Amino acid sequence: MDYDAVIPKLCPGYERALAEFSMRAQNAGSILDLGIGTGNVARVILSKNPRAVYFGIDADESMLSRARVKLGAGLQITCDDFRTFVIPSVDLVVSSLSIHHLEHDEQKQLFGQIYERSPRFLHFELVAPETKAAAKEWKEAIDAHVTKQAEVLGLDAALLLKLQDMSAQKDKPMAYSAHEKTFKSLGAKVECVFRENCFAFYDVSRA
Repeated sequence: MDYDAVIPKLCPGYERALAEFSMRAQNAGSILDLGIGTGNVARVILSKNPRAVYFGIDADESMLSRARVKLGAGLQITCDDFRTFVIPSVDLVVSSLSIHHLEHDEQKQLFGQIYERSPRFLHFELVAPETKAAAKEWKEAIDAHVTKQAEVLGLDAALLLKLQDMSAQKDKPMAYSAHEKTFKSLGAKVECVFRENCFAFYDVSRA
């Protein structure tokens, strides 16, 4: 399965998130991409801000190999773990669909380190539902979306739904309210740019 072809279609809000990253990162001189993956966010940011000094880390070397091919040799890309990586001082930190793999305490520690080392953080992430009713509603909406997009892409919908459920069992997303509380406890200003189903885009800055 082609990650770059499939994920944007299966993840509600993904294309909008890329547009927000591109627009909001235009003036940053140095950028750290946490969980750079195959480089989708980096590519759209650098298309508008080609002079930025761009750093990327990810724990998946196979993803990084694809990012290097996609983005060229000009980036500083490192295979590392969020839990041990020391964040450098940069103008901007960006992250897309990667931090929810950490435990909640680890996420909070990482957010604290980001706040100390950078004045701004753009964050597109999976969020947990606040109630059982919301969980049921979101699950039904996501399943319907995946089924529809599987038909468009010519993929096996049943297999995709099974893979989605397996992935969800490993994910550790925080609720929107927990994200907001954590950021504000650091003294940060939090703007929720948009929320779509179980995904949210945040623009977090020093107050």
